[in-house]
Order: sequence, then structure tokens, then C-alpha cells
Amino acid sequence: MLKITKSLLFLSLIFTFALALQDGDTIALKTRGNFFNANFQYLNAGTVDGSVSMAANTDYATVSGTWWRVHLLSDGSWAFESLGNIPNAQHVYLNANTHDGSVNLAPNTDYNTASGTHWVIDSLSDGTITLRTLGSFPNPDFVYLNTNTYDGSVNLAASTDYATASGTHWEIDFVTSANGSAPSGPGTGGGGIAPTGGDNGGNAPTGGAGPASSPKTRRLRSKI
Repeated sequence: MLKITKSLLFLSLIFTFALALQDGDTIALKTRGNFFNANFQYLNAGTVDGSVSMAANTDYATVSGTWWRVHLLSDGSWAFESLGNIPNAQHVYLNANTHDGSVNLAPNTDYNTASGTHWVIDSLSDGTITLRTLGSFPNPDFVYLNTNTYDGSVNLAASTDYATASGTHWEIDFVTSANGSAPSGPGTGGGGIAPTGGDNGGNAPTGGAGPASSPKTRRLRSKI
């Protein structure tokens, strides 16, 4: 009976998440790592140099790189477009490099050239989510988006084991600007052939189709 209850709870978390996140939403990604550091709480994009790190808050005036627009791609994965206030066409989408475990920004979501921009959002049993890369070069050592709250670095980890990789656990916050709208992003989307689901074989329709329309003007800070 206990196993059934846990299974139903997990399924309800997935269903709630599916209802909550929509294509075009503007979000912030907050770490749920087990070492709290007020200086490193939110995933932050540096559009000047393409770096990805952590920031203290989501104040658009000072850390606009903490704002991301999500795009549901045709292969069922998600892309995360930076809405940083210094547009740079070379540094737009959250990108995983499974060769070395680094994370940066890529110019588009073309699976042929930037497969690391395709992410699967998995719900975890503790109510958080994790981002799993669908990069075309599978590497079991570098799979999940991970942060180190000791120094604010961002990389990829092998698992979501909270005891060893708590930085792979994230919370999604929905954000809007003071006037109830989100800023326009610089992204142009991308094409290419992507795998279906977690399978790196097989073809799917083209990838990202560019920025979606403005997200709903709601102010939510909900843990998925």
C-alpha cells in the first residue's frame, strides 16, 4: 500500500509539472543544493562571454541573466533562452558540453551543431526537478545540470543523488517584470534533426522555432 501511495504521489508531481510549465514561460531556476549560499541561488547567463554561473537574486536591473524563456521543441525536449539585457546572438541558449562537462550558451538550438541545448526536465521524488541533457555525444559522467554553491560554478554531474550531487536539484520560479510583461529575447531558434526522448538514435522533426509569444503575466514562485 505504501509503494502504491508513493507511486501515485510521484505521478501527481509529474502531472502538476506538465500543467504548470508552458512554452514561452519566463522562469528562473533556483538551486536546491544542500549547502545554502545566499550569493549563489539562481542560474545566471553571461551573454557577453557566453558563461553560465549563479547569482544571488532575480533582480532584472542587476542580474538580468537569471531570466530565461522556455521553448518546447518538436522532439519533446526544452530549450532555455537567456533574456539577459545585453543581447548577443552568439550567446543565447543554455548549452551542455558532454565532452568535458562544461555549460555555456549557444547561438541556436540546431541539433546538428548545438545538441546540448536540448534538455529533458525530470521530476524528482523530493518535489524538485532536474535538467538532463540530450546532447548527441552521450557521456555517463556528464548528464545533469549541476551547481556548486560554494563557488557559484555550473557544470554537469553524473547523477541526481542528493548525497553527492545535490546541485542537480532545482526549483522553477515563474517571473514577470514590474509592468507585468517579460522582456523580448534575442534568440532566433534553430533547426536540425533531434533524437526522440532519451534515445540518441532516430530522427525527429526540426528543433527550436524561435521565441514564443509573451508568457502569461503571473507571479508564481512554486516548487515543481
